[in-house]
Order: sequence, then C-alpha cells, then structure tokens
Amino acid sequence: MSKTSAGYGKEGAALHTAVTADFVLDSDGARILDMACRTVDDLSSLEGALVGAAVMVPGSMGQERVNPLFAEVRATRALVGQLLGRLKLPDEDAAAAKSEYNGNRARKAAGVRWGH
Repeated sequence: MSKTSAGYGKEGAALHTAVTADFVLDSDGARILDMACRTVDDLSSLEGALVGAAVMVPGSMGQERVNPLFAEVRATRALVGQLLGRLKLPDEDAAAAKSEYNGNRARKAAGVRWGH
C-alpha cells in the first residue's frame, strides 16, 4: 500500500482531502480526522482481506463459524461513523431539506392565519 506524505493510504488520503477542501478544523477536529483517515485505511485493508475469503471458517474446536474478519469490518465501519460524527460537520443535504421544510411550514401557518 502506498502512503502519502501524511502517512495515509489511498482511502485515508481521499477522506482527508475531501474534508479539508471544504472545512477548516480546530486542533481537536484535526486529531479526530487523522484517526478517521487511519481507520478508513484499516477498513480498506480489512475489506481487501475479505475479497475471496471464506465466509465460514473452522473454529477452535473444528466447528464452522463466521469468518472473524466480518466482525472486524463491521466494528471498523462503526468506528469510522463515530469518528466522522464527532467532527460535527454540517450536512448540506439535511440543512437544505430542513430549510425547505421550515419554509413550507411557514407558508402553511400564514395561509391558516390569513384564511388562504
């Protein structure tokens, strides 16, 4: 895996570029973004390891069990979501939808008030 000057792999560098292109982060935000970028790189490696891997693998007693990589991928995805959530970046789509919703509510209230 090639690394960028910040030490990120391809996926982490892409996330870093996407966030820093649109937002200025304080030092805490920069640390959280750094953790998120490294975790996204870890996730990419885990997902790569799953390509072609068996879904079921032998357990410690020879029993069939789900490949533990699936649990790691799921946990790592959740961690990425938590880290990105901690950045508290504005969601432009949600802001636009809220604005439209509030506008419609205001029009309806005005119509009721003025008998329209």
